[in-house]
Amino acid sequence: MPDEKPVIWSDACFVNAAVKADMIDGAVNLTLSLEDRQGVVCEDYLLFATATTWHAQVFRKPGTHVIQWHGMSADELNDVEHNGFRVFRFNGTLPEMVSSVYETLLLFVGADTGNASVPETVANANRDFLRDNANYDMVERTSGFQLAEELPESTFQSGDFLAIIRLDGIDPMLAWAMGAHTGHTAMTVWEQGQLYVMESTNRTNYWPTSGVQKTPWKTWIRQAQEADFNVVHIPLTGQARQQFDVDAALSFFNNYAEGLDYGFNNMLYCWIDTPEDNFPGSLTAEMGMVLFGVLDAIIPPADKIWLAGMNMRLNTTDLNTIQCYAEAERRGINFTSLITIPEQDSWRYSNGLNMVCDVFVCMMLKEGGMFGDLKDEIQCTEFTNWDVYSLDFYDPSPSIPQACKDADPGMPHCQIMGKYRMTLPGVGTISYFSHMREHCPSLAPDYAMRNELVSSARATSENESSIRATPSSPELHIAVTTLRTICEISPLGYKVTVLCVQMKDTRQMPKRTHLSECKIRGLLGRQLQLQRYLALSTKDGSTEYVTENLSKTVILRRTTSDENLLEAGDTKTFKMEAHRKKASFDEGTYILGLAESVD
Repeated sequence: MPDEKPVIWSDACFVNAAVKADMIDGAVNLTLSLEDRQGVVCEDYLLFATATTWHAQVFRKPGTHVIQWHGMSADELNDVEHNGFRVFRFNGTLPEMVSSVYETLLLFVGADTGNASVPETVANANRDFLRDNANYDMVERTSGFQLAEELPESTFQSGDFLAIIRLDGIDPMLAWAMGAHTGHTAMTVWEQGQLYVMESTNRTNYWPTSGVQKTPWKTWIRQAQEADFNVVHIPLTGQARQQFDVDAALSFFNNYAEGLDYGFNNMLYCWIDTPEDNFPGSLTAEMGMVLFGVLDAIIPPADKIWLAGMNMRLNTTDLNTIQCYAEAERRGINFTSLITIPEQDSWRYSNGLNMVCDVFVCMMLKEGGMFGDLKDEIQCTEFTNWDVYSLDFYDPSPSIPQACKDADPGMPHCQIMGKYRMTLPGVGTISYFSHMREHCPSLAPDYAMRNELVSSARATSENESSIRATPSSPELHIAVTTLRTICEISPLGYKVTVLCVQMKDTRQMPKRTHLSECKIRGLLGRQLQLQRYLALSTKDGSTEYVTENLSKTVILRRTTSDENLLEAGDTKTFKMEAHRKKASFDEGTYILGLAESVD
């Protein structure tokens, strides 16, 4: 931040590094100090950036370096005032980064241009990428390539799921980021005696049609084989098949969905649910904020990829990226809070409802009655591929034809196409619940945090009994591990939620502790799924909760164990305070009041 103390760090090249920003007549001088170089040959490749401009430079010599920042707009000054200058250190030397970029391009070149097929070298590069970065090993198959043609069409029923991945760079990147073993999804549906594949996709070098579409089965098989798709068939369970209202789903498709554009406007927002735990590799929210702002002016699709979604969340129109940041800051909403506002199925962009592939499949299930009374409390536009095929509507161990068993011994589902074997852990394991998938992490390579949250959600939903706290030691950070909604008031203006909280000693936990994702039922029978990053602090004798963006504050008060939790806890809006002192709590049950500005 300008005119504040320098930021200090140590890295592999310089033991002591610091940068300070000084505002001088509307301009800023960034003074970089690099000392105690480690080794004869080393370098720091640093990127300095605001939300609109950037400067990259290689530093090899110790000493003081000054970078002058001139001509900042009012919006850029506002960004710097709230967020400061960002400094990123690239992992590796400049030649190493050039080599890394080249290797990344090899994942795409030849598969996303020219012929529809995927060259073997590209497929193998993508297999290596998935194995090394997502623990997904797609071994080569020796048979079963033509099963889609050989199996009778009656094998495939309305509502069945087609799990698809094309080793073309794009699908593997999506799978890696989402924590799925697919890059594309589709649904089989019978209509007037004809079997179709219904999907939302985009026109490419390997696919002739864009948007929400249906393709006759045999035509789809031919196109998919030419494109080198790998495809697994996942049928509905018998119970789900009886429940699925095919006519209602077809009515949604024929009367509204067919012909809609592919869902570019909310593609990112289906995936980004948390402040930090969805960004793969070295990507961070801070880098994302810079990239969006810088690329806005030079990439025409910016409006489709992220900008329309930002405007939708702010209820604004035609603001550019930096203007969205400024408007959000004016309302006390930081970047991560803005982009993690859950997408709503009721939102309509300039081109209507936006659905990427898995969202379309989920919407067909939703319109077909699969979510029952919770239909309005589940947002398909928050789902990823894994979120859909993990629903327990799908059979985790169906009866499959012998030809499928022969082609892929030991595999639970039939892979009907593809040169490389797909595995799909988690199929049919999750029961739906209100507000599911609105705050889900997806960090590679093992996605352990997501799996832990899924287990927590299941355990909490099965046992909503009164919560007891565990003892904590003095001067330790405390984390909320389990919670239960008492009531929720007012979706507009200030939203106040009162919760029952279990406190846990976090002696062995990191400073920022992840809050479990829970299925929790409120006073009026509504359900709420929550996930937060939090720390607790003490000021003037009261205990306060402080989030990363410091836009929400809660207050804790002690309650007796026999208190009726559904009637306990006063609702109140608390002033935000930015303090980070350690706090200690005695064993017991607490009531937590959360005030969140949503205007």
